[in-house]
This record gives sequence, C-alpha cells and structure tokens, in this order.
Amino acid sequence: MNLSPVAAVAVGLDFGGGATRVGRLAARDRRIYFEYDADFIANAVEISPLSLPLRPGLQTTDTALFEGLPGAFNDSLPDGWGRLLFDRALRVQGLLPEQISPLDRLAHVGAHGMGALTYEPDLTPEEAAAAQTLELDRIADQAQEVLEGQADEVLADLIALEGRSPIQQDIDARHRR
Repeated sequence: MNLSPVAAVAVGLDFGGGATRVGRLAARDRRIYFEYDADFIANAVEISPLSLPLRPGLQTTDTALFEGLPGAFNDSLPDGWGRLLFDRALRVQGLLPEQISPLDRLAHVGAHGMGALTYEPDLTPEEAAAAQTLELDRIADQAQEVLEGQADEVLADLIALEGRSPIQQDIDARHRR
C-alpha cells in the first residue's frame, strides 16, 4: 500500500453507468471545504439536502464532527474493522494514523467504497493489481493474526479486500454493473 498525501479529492456519483462529477473536497488551514460542480447543480440531484444544500460556492462543516467531513462523505470511510486494518498497515510503513487526513482515507477508498460515491485519486495500478482472489480459510487465519497483533505480513492482503470477503466483493461488483 503506497499512500501519497492529497490536498483535494474529486467526488463522483456512479450508479453503474460511469461516474458523474459531483464536486471537490479540499483541505486548507485544518478545515475541509466542499464545492459542487456547476453541471451537477444543473442536474438538481440532492446528495445531502440538509448538510450539503445544492448551491454554488464553498461549504464547510463543523470540524469536530466526522473528522471535518460532511456526513455523506464520512459514511464512505471504512468501518471500525477496515480502519483497524488500514491503521495497522500505515504503522507497518512507518506512518502514524494521525498523519493521515480524512481526504487521504477517501482517496484510498476511491471507487471501491460502499454506495455510489467515488473519490479520486483512486488506488494506483499497482495496488489494484495487488487485489487478488483469496481463499476464505486463509483470510480467516489472517484476520485472527490481526486480532492477535501478529499481522504485519498479511495486512496488504486484508487491506486489498477492504474489510470484505471475496464473496461480498463479488456481490458489490455485480451491483455496480
């Protein structure tokens, strides 16, 4: 897993027919800002009417909530298990989880998160190639190693699965088509 820090993330919406650009998230002075793309506003699709009204201009949320992200985007981040795997993989690379911004985490999610929202930059080609078919018994053994704190060598495999089983990944892929 190679993680490059990002200052901005393009947000898209993909219901299976290719992503439509929604807008852009950017960080500055410890705040995260969001701005809708003008073409997306013209389509009048609301992704979060209360917290992200469909209007031009920069919008921001309370920095104490959801790591400064609007809730709709924070929901795309991995759950507790996925975050545990990701944070352990960071430590193996000599990085502390505190050094990684929410935008870095969304960039890692890319187009592989739950739901229709996508984020660029996406995974590098090398990381995508690292995703491979894994045996469920081996995954269960590796998950146990993570829980026991002995997982340095298996974190890359588990991160590639994004905390989901190969069966769940196959189901998700079919729903995206």
